Amino acid sequence: MPINPLLKPFAKDPVLSINDPEHAIKNLRREKDLLTPFYTQHITFKDIKIELNNKIISARVYTPKHLLTEETEALVFFHGGGFVKGSIETHNTICYNLSNFCNFRIISIEYSLAPEHPYPYAIKEGLEVVKWIFKNTFELKINPKRISIGGDSAGGNLATVISLMNRDGLKLPLYKQVLIYPVVSYSSTIVSTSLPFEKHNNYGLSKDMMNFFWKCYVGNYKELDDYLISPIQSKTLKDLPQALIITVEYDILRNEAESYAYRLREYKNRTELKCFKGLIHGSLNYLNVDVPEIKEVYKTISEFLINA
Repeated sequence: MPINPLLKPFAKDPVLSINDPEHAIKNLRREKDLLTPFYTQHITFKDIKIELNNKIISARVYTPKHLLTEETEALVFFHGGGFVKGSIETHNTICYNLSNFCNFRIISIEYSLAPEHPYPYAIKEGLEVVKWIFKNTFELKINPKRISIGGDSAGGNLATVISLMNRDGLKLPLYKQVLIYPVVSYSSTIVSTSLPFEKHNNYGLSKDMMNFFWKCYVGNYKELDDYLISPIQSKTLKDLPQALIITVEYDILRNEAESYAYRLREYKNRTELKCFKGLIHGSLNYLNVDVPEIKEVYKTISEFLINA
């Protein structure tokens, strides 16, 4: 299926100066939310501070207005941005949409970015944030039995890795995972049934850009097959929360994300995989729910999270 014509202006890489990474990162971090939320009349948000071992993390809690005094389930959301950029502001509209379609609370996390905070800073921080949320369910008015985790792109990597770390350590009862075109392999060239890697390049994300992000995130760390970097390399994927993996037709991450879904199924995890045709990497940041394909993505997520 051809690329949605509305996405063509975004189907290109920003110009990055690899020789001047500081300048490149500064430019990338100027990005803002390109969309205007549709559901401000239905959804409200509150910015909160999460205190973690002498560090304060910002988060934003989105709540349907008619449920402000009610306990709801929740999705803890980690934004994308190659571990280097992005914020609760760049993903503001996405979280409005998620809260509206799911009809419950979304908790968007402002985690620390690379290269100032390289691997494994963000995943350790993220796990502590999830632990804090489980400890504060009463104050947050969320059901401790229905706390899910998710994210897009690099945020999907964090959600995936935190799920694995939780399984191996804290064993908190995470309900489900929502992984939106996630990063799950340092290689980004995993073979699957989708189109060859080269045909996906430069549609919202390129190999060069991904390599730049990886360099910022892992620095000089050598064990790049470490499952906390490349979760698809984990020796075992058993006993993980039920997962929804969303891929898009034109994306260099499609192959690895689909392969991860197949591996989850091999280990008997309940896993749904849905590829949306005509879309590129980052589509949820570029188009809003007035575009049928984008609306269908949100409907798929909400149905997955709401249904038992």
